[in-house]
Amino acid sequence: MKTGFSLPTRHERKPSAEIYFCNNPKGLEAIDLTTLPPEKRAAIRRLHRLDDRHNLRILFFVALWAVAAWAALASDRFVVQLFSNLAIIGSLIGFTVLLHEASHRLLFKHPVLNQWVGFLCGLPILLSVSGFRTNHLAHHERRGSTFDPNDVGANFRDSLRSACLYYVSIWIRAYGFLTYLPWIGLTKGNPKARVRTLIEYVLIAAFAGAIFWLFPADTVLKLWILPLLISAHLTELRAVAEHGLTTRGNVFTATRTVVSNRWVSFMMCNINYHLEHHLFPAVPWYNLPKVHRLLRDEYRQAGCSVYSSYTEFFIDFLKASSGGIAPNARLIPADARKALGC
Repeated sequence: MKTGFSLPTRHERKPSAEIYFCNNPKGLEAIDLTTLPPEKRAAIRRLHRLDDRHNLRILFFVALWAVAAWAALASDRFVVQLFSNLAIIGSLIGFTVLLHEASHRLLFKHPVLNQWVGFLCGLPILLSVSGFRTNHLAHHERRGSTFDPNDVGANFRDSLRSACLYYVSIWIRAYGFLTYLPWIGLTKGNPKARVRTLIEYVLIAAFAGAIFWLFPADTVLKLWILPLLISAHLTELRAVAEHGLTTRGNVFTATRTVVSNRWVSFMMCNINYHLEHHLFPAVPWYNLPKVHRLLRDEYRQAGCSVYSSYTEFFIDFLKASSGGIAPNARLIPADARKALGC
């Protein structure tokens, strides 16, 4: 078994089989959605049905933020301040995921309700649901291809340069919700989407201005802006866990699931089941764990990257990236590497 990862030469590269810490993996099968058994396809088809009742989660995040803000204003005790800010950060992350669901038109069956509730979810995170949709649907298309222009560091053969660029990009991309996402929404969408995006950002700007006008600046910074920036960095780290060090060209290996625990899955509305989301983007968030349970055998056959916790993933990520970022190679957990004879 390797104790590290050396960058393969041009003639040694086999994108479908390159795995960190693993030489000559055995038993891998190239599978795609067409190879799924009919009974599994039928079961997953049923999981595409929307159930509007699950969107009560939105009200939970609103209530959580309100209670946390009240507690933070009512007490200066460190413990109260700490947990209040963690709750607000959790609420903002929840709104981010629900905005994502709205961008796929999966919140409500009624399209108008889906659009406007998605817009409301985007208000506290300063994101237009229409603009986000323009970028995000393109993201889904890229993950199934063999080339992703946003795959930072993939073209650098020098280990130090690739790793440094990757780490710097994680920091920079956390502010994408304020920079490149609005730009993409306003320039890359179809004419109708651009108009919607522009209107939504005008309303978002008015909302932010009203908040600063109605409340003291230090209160707004404490209970919104600083938690928003922290949540943005955590969201970018989540994106690393979803797509960092994966193998492009096959939807089964181009993204990752981190099962984690029920509390994390609840607060993130199951977006940690990200492999399932990319396999079936029209399955709503509350059914993704069911898809996961259905496809466990296929995941083992394809050598998918499925981690049991974020701690386990980031430990492996730091070990692997310290040796340089290998183009189009994926990182899978230790138990999966062992099963492949590594």
